[in-house]
Amino acid sequence: MLPFVNIFYDSIGIEGLKLGILNASPRVAAMIMPFIFGAIADKYKIEKKLIFFSTLIASFIAFYLWNLREFWILFFFITFFYCLKSPVVPIVENLCLKEAKKSGIDYGKIRWWGSLGFIIAALITGKIIDLFSENYIFLLISISGLISGFFILLVPDSNDNRKPFLLSQLFKSIKKNKNLLNFFLVSAIVSATSGPFGLYFSIHLKKLGMSAFLIGFAWILGVISEIFFLFYAGKIRTYIGVKLMIMVGILATAIRWELIAITDEIIFLISIQILHGLTFGVLHPASIQYLDMQSNEENKNSTQSLYSVFTYGIGSTLGVLVSGILINYFSYRVLLHASSILAMLALLIFILPLRNKNF
Repeated sequence: MLPFVNIFYDSIGIEGLKLGILNASPRVAAMIMPFIFGAIADKYKIEKKLIFFSTLIASFIAFYLWNLREFWILFFFITFFYCLKSPVVPIVENLCLKEAKKSGIDYGKIRWWGSLGFIIAALITGKIIDLFSENYIFLLISISGLISGFFILLVPDSNDNRKPFLLSQLFKSIKKNKNLLNFFLVSAIVSATSGPFGLYFSIHLKKLGMSAFLIGFAWILGVISEIFFLFYAGKIRTYIGVKLMIMVGILATAIRWELIAITDEIIFLISIQILHGLTFGVLHPASIQYLDMQSNEENKNSTQSLYSVFTYGIGSTLGVLVSGILINYFSYRVLLHASSILAMLALLIFILPLRNKNF
């Protein structure tokens, strides 16, 4: 959905602030719902049931979105869709970490399968859009959601004997952990810097004359790079540690936005996507594992969900809303320059307070 949804919005005349609102609504859902679902999963130990029913209902909503055009109706159902979809990721991340620990497999070598799925989806979606129209993305989301929903049934049930989960204990433990609080802030800022890119990159490529298939390929190249770094994330962590992985990922984010801002050369713009391997393939597994090390066994779902709230929720929401407003006053390039500077600020905030090397 990510590479093409804004092209769909653009094709039906949604732009500027309205485009920002439609991109912000999923992020607002991600501010609230992951934490609620994570707390429920921790308290009642029903991770599998939660993600199954959420995915199933979201798939039916995506099918209904197929022929919608009215802005406020789209806004309502897109928000509803993400209220169900956004909590799934942090819970699945935690399940992946559990299985990785049990089997002795590095987390990155499990996570890269999701990246492979993105590649397949982007290729198929890009080709279908070229043959038919942008509207078909919602049908594809519905079908893929139904398929993945039933694969969730194959996930082993959790038999952990965890201590009872208390919400007050979670907030107390986070309040005492200044490194964790600092990391949530840094993650929100880094996520916000992707606002201009997320909103306008695909639209920008289309205006430069690229087909939907090539736009999909641009995103796929980034994910191929992501897969490489996810696969070797364990070895990278062994050599440089989690803290340095996070620093490299944030620095690569700043460089990526700056490089996109200074060129309109299609080959160069596509090639820059290779940096996604560092901005996600290195940064994401390091972040997830850092959070796992910082959290207690009884509140791991909730801690991962809070990370989702600060990144995909607060950070992304501010990023796309502000970008949707500022694009009326500044160019896409100026917004990318600002994102690059903001990412460097996040890097400084991460480095300066942290003196504890035991990550």
